[in-house]
Amino acid sequence: MSQKHNTININKISSALLTARLASAKQLDVNTLLTENIKSTQNPNNTQTINDSDTYEINQIVNNNISSKYHITKYLGKGVNGRLYLAKDSKGRLYICKKITVNTQNNNNKQIEFELNILNYLSNNHATSEYINPCLEHKIIGNQIFTIFPVFNGYSLSNMQNYLAKLNPTDYYKIVFYLVKNILQGMATIHGSNIAHQNINANSILVSSESRNQTGIQYDLPIKFTDFGLGCGHSGSSDGIDGIDGIDGNANSANSFDKFDKFASFAKFTKVKSDNYLNKCTGSQLPLTITPKLLSTLDSSGYLKLSKKWDVFCLGCELVKLLLPNVTIPTENGYNENVRSIIQALMKQYFQLTPSKNTETRPKLYANVVGVENDELKADIGAYLDIIIKNMITKSEARDKCQYVLDKLIVYEKYKDEAF
Repeated sequence: MSQKHNTININKISSALLTARLASAKQLDVNTLLTENIKSTQNPNNTQTINDSDTYEINQIVNNNISSKYHITKYLGKGVNGRLYLAKDSKGRLYICKKITVNTQNNNNKQIEFELNILNYLSNNHATSEYINPCLEHKIIGNQIFTIFPVFNGYSLSNMQNYLAKLNPTDYYKIVFYLVKNILQGMATIHGSNIAHQNINANSILVSSESRNQTGIQYDLPIKFTDFGLGCGHSGSSDGIDGIDGIDGNANSANSFDKFDKFASFAKFTKVKSDNYLNKCTGSQLPLTITPKLLSTLDSSGYLKLSKKWDVFCLGCELVKLLLPNVTIPTENGYNENVRSIIQALMKQYFQLTPSKNTETRPKLYANVVGVENDELKADIGAYLDIIIKNMITKSEARDKCQYVLDKLIVYEKYKDEAF
Protein backbone atom coordinates (compact mmCIF):
# COMPACT_ATOMS: atom_id res chain seq x y z
CA MET A 1 0.00 0.00 0.00
CA SER A 2 1.34 3.44 -0.82
CA GLN A 3 2.42 5.72 1.98
CA LYS A 4 -0.16 8.41 2.70
CA HIS A 5 1.72 10.02 5.56
CA ASN A 6 4.24 12.60 4.41
CA THR A 7 7.64 12.74 6.05
CA ILE A 8 7.83 15.61 8.49
CA ASN A 9 10.04 18.44 7.30
CA ILE A 10 11.46 19.66 10.59
CA ASN A 11 12.99 22.77 9.04
CA LYS A 12 9.56 23.92 7.87
CA ILE A 13 8.11 23.12 11.27
CA SER A 14 10.84 25.18 12.93
CA SER A 15 10.01 28.12 10.67
CA ALA A 16 6.36 27.86 11.59
CA LEU A 17 7.25 27.56 15.25
CA LEU A 18 9.53 30.58 15.08
CA THR A 19 6.70 32.60 13.58
CA ALA A 20 4.26 31.36 16.19
CA ARG A 21 6.39 32.03 19.21
CA LEU A 22 7.06 35.66 18.37
CA ALA A 23 4.25 38.10 18.83
CA SER A 24 5.71 40.20 16.02
CA ALA A 25 7.99 39.52 13.07
CA LYS A 26 11.09 40.66 14.96
CA GLN A 27 14.20 38.58 14.60
CA LEU A 28 14.79 36.22 17.51
CA ASP A 29 17.87 37.19 19.49
CA VAL A 30 19.60 36.15 22.70
CA ASN A 31 17.85 38.82 24.76
CA THR A 32 14.44 37.61 23.62
CA LEU A 33 15.34 34.04 24.49
CA LEU A 34 16.72 35.05 27.86
CA THR A 35 13.68 37.15 28.72
CA GLU A 36 11.26 34.40 27.77
CA ASN A 37 13.33 31.78 29.57
CA ILE A 38 13.14 33.85 32.72
CA LYS A 39 9.40 34.38 32.31
CA SER A 40 8.93 30.63 31.96
CA THR A 41 10.29 30.10 35.48
CA GLN A 42 8.80 33.14 37.16
CA ASN A 43 5.66 33.36 39.19
CA PRO A 44 3.39 35.53 36.98
CA ASN A 45 1.95 37.19 40.09
CA ASN A 46 5.37 38.23 41.36
CA THR A 47 5.77 42.01 41.60
CA GLN A 48 9.03 42.12 43.54
CA THR A 49 11.42 44.78 42.33
CA ILE A 50 15.10 44.29 41.66
CA ASN A 51 17.17 44.64 44.82
CA ASP A 52 20.68 45.87 43.95
CA SER A 53 22.01 45.42 47.49
CA ASP A 54 20.81 41.82 47.45
CA THR A 55 22.58 41.32 44.12
CA TYR A 56 25.82 42.63 45.62
CA GLU A 57 25.46 40.29 48.60
CA ILE A 58 24.79 37.27 46.37
CA ASN A 59 27.79 38.16 44.23
CA GLN A 60 29.99 38.16 47.34
CA ILE A 61 28.63 34.79 48.47
CA VAL A 62 29.15 33.22 45.05
CA ASN A 63 32.67 34.61 44.63
CA ASN A 64 33.80 33.62 48.13
CA ASN A 65 32.18 30.18 48.30
CA ILE A 66 31.64 28.86 44.77
CA SER A 67 33.85 30.49 42.15
CA SER A 68 35.20 33.93 41.32
CA LYS A 69 34.59 33.31 37.60
CA TYR A 70 30.91 34.30 37.96
CA HIS A 71 29.82 37.90 38.32
CA ILE A 72 26.20 38.37 39.42
CA THR A 73 24.87 41.26 37.35
CA LYS A 74 21.20 41.49 38.24
CA TYR A 75 18.29 40.00 40.15
CA LEU A 76 15.86 38.44 37.68
CA GLY A 77 12.92 37.56 39.85
CA LYS A 78 11.36 34.89 41.98
CA GLY A 79 11.29 31.52 40.26
CA VAL A 80 9.11 28.52 41.04
CA ASN A 81 11.55 27.24 43.66
CA GLY A 82 13.80 30.18 44.52
CA ARG A 83 15.29 33.52 43.58
CA LEU A 84 16.97 33.86 40.18
CA TYR A 85 20.01 35.96 39.30
CA LEU A 86 21.79 36.61 36.03
CA ALA A 87 25.53 35.87 36.07
CA LYS A 88 28.26 36.49 33.51
CA ASP A 89 31.81 35.22 33.15
CA SER A 90 34.88 37.03 31.77
CA LYS A 91 34.05 35.86 28.23
CA GLY A 92 30.53 37.28 28.38
CA ARG A 93 28.78 33.91 28.67
CA LEU A 94 25.52 34.03 30.59
CA TYR A 95 24.39 31.86 33.49
CA ILE A 96 21.47 31.58 35.86
CA CYS A 97 22.22 31.46 39.58
CA LYS A 98 19.38 30.07 41.69
CA LYS A 99 19.16 30.58 45.45
CA ILE A 100 16.85 28.25 47.35
CA THR A 101 16.15 28.70 51.06
CA VAL A 102 15.35 25.44 52.84
CA ASN A 103 14.27 24.39 56.31
CA THR A 104 17.24 22.63 57.89
CA GLN A 105 15.50 21.91 61.20
CA ASN A 106 14.83 18.34 60.08
CA ASN A 107 18.57 17.72 59.59
CA ASN A 108 18.02 16.87 55.93
CA ASN A 109 21.25 18.28 54.50
CA LYS A 110 22.36 14.77 53.55
CA GLN A 111 19.20 14.28 51.49
CA ILE A 112 19.72 17.65 49.79
CA GLU A 113 23.37 16.86 49.08
CA PHE A 114 22.32 13.49 47.69
CA GLU A 115 19.84 15.14 45.32
CA LEU A 116 22.45 17.66 44.20
CA ASN A 117 24.83 14.79 43.48
CA ILE A 118 22.11 13.12 41.43
CA LEU A 119 21.91 16.28 39.32
CA ASN A 120 25.69 16.38 38.94
CA TYR A 121 25.78 12.71 38.03
CA LEU A 122 23.14 13.18 35.33
CA SER A 123 24.89 16.31 34.04
CA ASN A 124 28.21 14.46 33.64
CA ASN A 125 26.90 11.10 32.47
CA HIS A 126 27.40 10.83 28.70
CA ALA A 127 24.09 9.01 28.15
CA THR A 128 21.91 11.46 30.08
CA SER A 129 23.72 14.80 29.78
CA GLU A 130 21.97 15.82 26.56
CA TYR A 131 18.61 15.57 28.34
CA ILE A 132 19.63 17.65 31.36
CA ASN A 133 20.07 21.38 31.79
CA PRO A 134 23.43 20.82 33.50
CA CYS A 135 24.17 21.99 37.00
CA LEU A 136 27.64 23.56 36.72
CA GLU A 137 28.11 24.43 40.38
CA HIS A 138 26.30 23.78 43.65
CA LYS A 139 26.93 24.70 47.24
CA ILE A 140 24.96 24.46 50.49
CA ILE A 141 25.64 27.50 52.68
CA GLY A 142 23.72 27.44 55.94
CA ASN A 143 20.06 27.06 55.07
CA GLN A 144 20.54 28.19 51.47
CA ILE A 145 21.38 26.22 48.33
CA PHE A 146 23.13 27.95 45.44
CA THR A 147 23.15 26.36 42.00
CA ILE A 148 24.49 27.70 38.71
CA PHE A 149 23.19 26.65 35.30
CA PRO A 150 23.91 27.87 31.77
CA VAL A 151 21.19 30.09 30.33
CA PHE A 152 18.71 27.80 28.62
CA ASN A 153 17.74 28.98 25.15
CA GLY A 154 14.24 27.70 24.96
CA TYR A 155 10.97 27.31 26.81
CA SER A 156 9.27 25.27 29.46
CA LEU A 157 6.66 22.95 28.00
CA SER A 158 4.04 25.09 29.71
CA ASN A 159 5.23 28.23 27.88
CA MET A 160 5.75 26.31 24.66
CA GLN A 161 2.08 25.36 24.57
CA ASN A 162 1.11 29.03 24.46
CA TYR A 163 3.13 29.47 21.27
CA LEU A 164 1.97 26.21 19.74
CA ALA A 165 -1.64 27.30 20.23
CA LYS A 166 -1.10 29.95 17.54
CA LEU A 167 -0.43 27.32 14.87
CA ASN A 168 -3.07 25.74 12.67
CA PRO A 169 -4.04 22.20 13.79
CA THR A 170 -1.99 20.44 11.10
CA ASP A 171 1.26 22.18 12.04
CA TYR A 172 0.41 21.93 15.74
CA TYR A 173 0.15 18.15 15.65
CA LYS A 174 3.21 17.69 13.47
CA ILE A 175 5.22 19.41 16.18
CA VAL A 176 3.39 17.70 19.05
CA PHE A 177 3.91 14.20 17.63
CA TYR A 178 7.60 15.02 17.33
CA LEU A 179 7.75 16.48 20.85
CA VAL A 180 5.99 13.48 22.38
CA LYS A 181 8.60 11.10 21.00
CA ASN A 182 11.48 13.39 22.07
CA ILE A 183 10.10 13.64 25.61
CA LEU A 184 9.67 9.88 25.89
CA GLN A 185 13.18 9.30 24.55
CA GLY A 186 14.66 11.67 27.12
CA MET A 187 12.89 10.12 30.09
CA ALA A 188 13.61 6.59 28.84
CA THR A 189 17.32 7.47 28.79
CA ILE A 190 17.20 8.92 32.30
CA HIS A 191 15.29 5.93 33.64
CA GLY A 192 17.83 3.69 31.95
CA SER A 193 20.46 5.27 34.21
CA ASN A 194 18.49 4.13 37.27
CA ILE A 195 17.31 7.64 38.16
CA ALA A 196 13.71 8.66 38.81
CA HIS A 197 12.65 12.29 38.35
CA GLN A 198 9.62 12.40 40.70
CA ASN A 199 8.75 16.01 39.92
CA ILE A 200 7.47 15.89 36.34
CA ASN A 201 5.18 18.68 35.23
CA ALA A 202 4.93 21.14 32.36
CA ASN A 203 7.50 23.43 34.01
CA SER A 204 10.17 20.77 34.56
CA ILE A 205 10.20 19.78 30.85
CA LEU A 206 12.24 22.20 28.75
CA VAL A 207 12.12 22.51 24.96
CA SER A 208 15.22 23.97 23.35
CA SER A 209 15.00 26.46 20.50
CA GLU A 210 18.37 25.27 19.21
CA SER A 211 19.04 22.32 16.93
CA ARG A 212 21.21 19.51 18.25
CA ASN A 213 23.67 17.34 16.39
CA GLN A 214 23.29 13.67 17.24
CA THR A 215 25.62 11.22 15.47
CA GLY A 216 25.97 13.64 12.58
CA ILE A 217 22.23 14.26 12.16
CA GLN A 218 20.70 17.64 12.93
CA TYR A 219 17.34 17.55 14.65
CA ASP A 220 15.13 20.19 16.20
CA LEU A 221 13.27 20.74 19.46
CA PRO A 222 15.58 18.74 21.75
CA ILE A 223 14.22 18.10 25.24
CA LYS A 224 15.83 18.75 28.60
CA PHE A 225 14.52 18.00 32.09
CA THR A 226 15.08 20.14 35.16
CA ASP A 227 14.08 20.29 38.87
CA PHE A 228 14.92 16.67 39.60
CA GLY A 229 15.30 16.92 43.33
CA LEU A 230 15.23 20.38 44.75
CA GLY A 231 11.86 21.30 43.27
CA CYS A 232 10.12 18.48 45.11
CA GLY A 233 10.27 19.79 48.64
CA HIS A 234 12.62 18.59 51.33
CA SER A 235 11.27 15.97 53.69
CA GLY A 236 12.47 12.80 55.28
CA SER A 237 16.01 11.69 55.94
CA SER A 238 18.64 9.49 54.35
CA ASP A 239 19.40 6.84 56.94
CA GLY A 240 22.43 4.63 56.60
CA ILE A 241 24.63 6.81 54.41
CA ASP A 242 27.25 7.83 56.96
CA GLY A 243 29.68 5.07 56.00
CA ILE A 244 29.68 5.76 52.26
CA ASP A 245 32.61 7.91 51.16
CA GLY A 246 33.83 9.29 47.87
CA ILE A 247 30.49 10.41 46.44
CA ASP A 248 31.19 13.52 44.41
CA GLY A 249 28.65 13.26 41.59
CA ASN A 250 31.42 13.05 39.01
CA ALA A 251 30.45 10.31 36.58
CA ASN A 252 33.91 10.41 35.03
CA SER A 253 35.88 9.53 38.17
CA ALA A 254 37.12 6.00 38.82
CA ASN A 255 34.46 3.65 40.16
CA SER A 256 32.11 6.63 40.54
CA PHE A 257 29.10 4.73 39.23
CA ASP A 258 29.64 1.87 41.67
CA LYS A 259 29.94 4.35 44.52
CA PHE A 260 26.91 6.30 43.37
CA ASP A 261 24.86 3.14 42.97
CA LYS A 262 25.88 1.98 46.43
CA PHE A 263 25.07 5.39 47.85
CA ALA A 264 21.67 5.42 46.17
CA SER A 265 20.86 1.98 47.54
CA PHE A 266 21.06 3.42 51.06
CA ALA A 267 19.54 6.83 50.51
CA LYS A 268 15.94 6.18 49.54
CA PHE A 269 14.06 8.89 47.76
CA THR A 270 11.47 10.36 50.11
CA LYS A 271 9.55 12.71 47.86
CA VAL A 272 6.50 10.49 47.26
CA LYS A 273 6.10 10.30 51.02
CA SER A 274 6.21 14.07 51.45
CA ASP A 275 3.32 16.21 52.57
CA ASN A 276 3.40 17.99 49.20
CA TYR A 277 2.12 14.81 47.58
CA LEU A 278 -0.16 13.70 50.40
CA ASN A 279 -1.98 17.01 50.42
CA LYS A 280 -2.65 16.79 46.68
CA CYS A 281 -4.26 13.35 46.82
CA THR A 282 -7.94 12.58 46.99
CA GLY A 283 -9.43 9.96 49.26
CA SER A 284 -7.58 8.03 51.93
CA GLN A 285 -4.86 6.61 49.70
CA LEU A 286 -1.82 7.96 47.97
CA PRO A 287 -2.10 8.26 44.17
CA LEU A 288 -3.04 5.09 42.32
CA THR A 289 -3.12 2.82 45.37
CA ILE A 290 0.39 3.75 46.56
CA THR A 291 -0.08 3.63 50.33
CA PRO A 292 2.28 4.63 53.15
CA LYS A 293 2.21 1.01 54.27
CA LEU A 294 3.36 -0.11 50.83
CA LEU A 295 6.18 2.43 50.78
CA SER A 296 7.40 1.30 54.19
CA THR A 297 7.85 -2.26 52.89
CA LEU A 298 9.96 -1.34 49.86
CA ASP A 299 13.72 -1.63 49.63
CA SER A 300 15.63 0.88 47.51
CA SER A 301 15.24 -1.21 44.35
CA GLY A 302 11.49 -1.50 44.82
CA TYR A 303 11.18 2.17 45.61
CA LEU A 304 13.12 3.14 42.49
CA LYS A 305 10.89 0.90 40.37
CA LEU A 306 7.77 2.47 41.85
CA SER A 307 9.23 5.97 41.41
CA LYS A 308 9.82 5.32 37.72
CA LYS A 309 6.21 4.19 37.36
CA TRP A 310 5.15 7.42 39.06
CA ASP A 311 7.21 9.36 36.49
CA VAL A 312 5.51 7.44 33.67
CA PHE A 313 2.05 8.30 34.98
CA CYS A 314 2.80 12.03 35.45
CA LEU A 315 4.50 12.21 32.06
CA GLY A 316 1.52 10.46 30.46
CA CYS A 317 -0.81 13.11 31.87
CA GLU A 318 1.30 15.89 30.35
CA LEU A 319 1.39 14.13 26.97
CA VAL A 320 -2.39 13.74 26.98
CA LYS A 321 -2.70 17.46 27.69
CA LEU A 322 -0.47 18.14 24.67
CA LEU A 323 -2.60 15.92 22.45
CA LEU A 324 -5.89 17.39 23.69
CA PRO A 325 -5.17 21.14 23.93
CA ASN A 326 -8.86 22.11 23.89
CA VAL A 327 -9.78 19.84 26.80
CA THR A 328 -9.18 20.87 30.40
CA ILE A 329 -7.41 18.17 32.40
CA PRO A 330 -7.02 19.43 35.99
CA THR A 331 -3.53 18.58 37.25
CA GLU A 332 -3.03 21.71 39.34
CA ASN A 333 -3.84 19.71 42.48
CA GLY A 334 -1.49 16.89 41.60
CA TYR A 335 -1.54 13.74 39.53
CA ASN A 336 -3.88 11.29 41.22
CA GLU A 337 -6.70 8.81 40.79
CA ASN A 338 -9.10 11.64 40.01
CA VAL A 339 -6.99 12.76 37.04
CA ARG A 340 -6.78 9.20 35.73
CA SER A 341 -10.56 8.82 35.98
CA ILE A 342 -11.12 12.09 34.11
CA ILE A 343 -8.78 11.07 31.28
CA GLN A 344 -10.40 7.66 30.93
CA ALA A 345 -13.86 9.24 30.93
CA LEU A 346 -12.74 11.59 28.15
CA MET A 347 -11.66 8.61 26.10
CA LYS A 348 -15.08 7.00 26.45
CA GLN A 349 -16.82 10.27 25.66
CA TYR A 350 -14.84 11.33 22.61
CA PHE A 351 -13.68 8.07 21.07
CA GLN A 352 -15.43 5.36 19.16
CA LEU A 353 -13.85 2.14 17.98
CA THR A 354 -14.66 1.23 14.41
CA PRO A 355 -13.59 -2.05 12.76
CA SER A 356 -11.24 -1.72 9.83
CA LYS A 357 -11.06 -4.01 6.83
CA ASN A 358 -8.30 -5.92 8.63
CA THR A 359 -10.69 -6.62 11.54
CA GLU A 360 -8.52 -4.44 13.74
CA THR A 361 -9.92 -1.57 15.79
CA ARG A 362 -8.71 1.95 15.41
CA PRO A 363 -9.65 4.84 17.68
CA LYS A 364 -11.22 7.86 16.04
CA LEU A 365 -11.50 11.26 17.66
CA TYR A 366 -14.44 13.57 17.05
CA ALA A 367 -13.41 16.70 15.15
CA ASN A 368 -14.88 19.18 17.63
CA VAL A 369 -12.47 18.04 20.36
CA VAL A 370 -9.27 18.99 18.55
CA GLY A 371 -10.53 21.23 15.75
CA VAL A 372 -9.31 18.80 13.10
CA GLU A 373 -11.35 17.74 10.09
CA ASN A 374 -8.78 15.54 8.37
CA ASP A 375 -9.66 11.89 9.04
CA GLU A 376 -6.07 10.69 8.79
CA LEU A 377 -4.86 13.25 11.31
CA LYS A 378 -7.76 12.42 13.64
CA ALA A 379 -6.79 8.76 13.45
CA ASP A 380 -3.17 9.62 14.27
CA ILE A 381 -4.22 11.67 17.30
CA GLY A 382 -6.45 8.84 18.42
CA ALA A 383 -3.72 6.24 18.02
CA TYR A 384 -1.22 8.32 20.01
CA LEU A 385 -3.74 8.82 22.80
CA ASP A 386 -4.73 5.17 22.78
CA ILE A 387 -1.11 3.99 23.14
CA ILE A 388 -0.25 6.56 25.82
CA ILE A 389 -3.37 6.06 27.94
CA LYS A 390 -3.32 2.26 27.81
CA ASN A 391 0.35 2.09 28.77
CA MET A 392 0.90 5.17 30.95
CA ILE A 393 -2.43 6.29 32.46
CA THR A 394 -3.22 3.04 34.19
CA LYS A 395 -2.73 1.23 37.48
CA SER A 396 0.87 0.98 38.62
CA GLU A 397 1.26 -2.74 38.01
CA ALA A 398 0.15 -2.39 34.36
CA ARG A 399 2.20 0.71 33.58
CA ASP A 400 4.92 0.27 30.97
CA LYS A 401 8.33 1.88 30.55
CA CYS A 402 8.77 5.06 28.50
CA GLN A 403 10.95 3.15 26.03
CA TYR A 404 8.16 0.63 25.43
CA VAL A 405 5.62 3.41 24.80
CA LEU A 406 8.06 5.14 22.44
CA ASP A 407 8.63 1.90 20.54
CA LYS A 408 4.87 1.44 20.15
CA LEU A 409 4.52 4.94 18.69
CA ILE A 410 7.43 4.41 16.30
CA VAL A 411 5.97 1.11 15.11
CA TYR A 412 2.60 2.80 14.59
CA GLU A 413 4.17 5.58 12.51
CA LYS A 414 6.15 3.13 10.40
CA TYR A 415 3.46 0.56 9.68
CA LYS A 416 0.14 2.35 10.11
CA ASP A 417 -0.74 2.41 6.42
CA GLU A 418 0.02 -1.28 5.98
CA ALA A 419 -1.60 -2.32 9.27
CA PHE A 420 -4.83 -0.46 8.79
